[in-house]
Amino acid sequence: MKIEALIISAGYSSRMNDFKPLMKFNGLPFLLNIILKLYRHCEKVHVVTGYRTEDIEEVLAEWLNRQPAAGFFDSGHLSEKEWFSLKDIVHYIYHPDYDKGMFSSLQAGLAFCQKADWILYHFVDQPHIPGSFYDAFTQQISTDFNWIQPCYQQRKAHPLLLHQSLFPVILRENPSGSLYQISRNPGIKKKMWDCPYPQILQNFNSPSDLQPGE
Repeated sequence: MKIEALIISAGYSSRMNDFKPLMKFNGLPFLLNIILKLYRHCEKVHVVTGYRTEDIEEVLAEWLNRQPAAGFFDSGHLSEKEWFSLKDIVHYIYHPDYDKGMFSSLQAGLAFCQKADWILYHFVDQPHIPGSFYDAFTQQISTDFNWIQPCYQQRKAHPLLLHQSLFPVILRENPSGSLYQISRNPGIKKKMWDCPYPQILQNFNSPSDLQPGE
């Protein structure tokens, strides 16, 4: 089974008054935080870029080629060898029409994921979701479903796992459409996974969403 990640990192971040992909959370850029957690679950991590695409690629390249600070590998979550192999699985997809909205960015990225069995569709403004979430989330995959969505106390959230059978359905939709519209398709077989992670309900959209010191 081949899982590939698709991180949407193309927008302006206008509500944040800063550029979200490169903002810091726990000392690392938002985008890098997410990549580190997806590394062991996804064969490739596709990053859909648009606004300031050069900045994203340059900053991430600089991070992934540097030696992390002393003690970084002591947590055991990532070995030194794994750290320096991260750049081999990260693939940037430039979406020139990023101002058409997030759904159009999903479509642009999905066109490069045709060999995947599943995609893990992720927003760049959720760097705070614990690594253990992804361990449990990917274990929810089943041939009985083609759409797997986490919930916390019956509130639907993100990221999503989408099966390859949905790729053509999404790509045929008008770029101004939405996944909500797709979700009403009678061919959608949803699994709503009630999980113990309240973090999935939060996106960092404005400065007030960030806790002091983060």
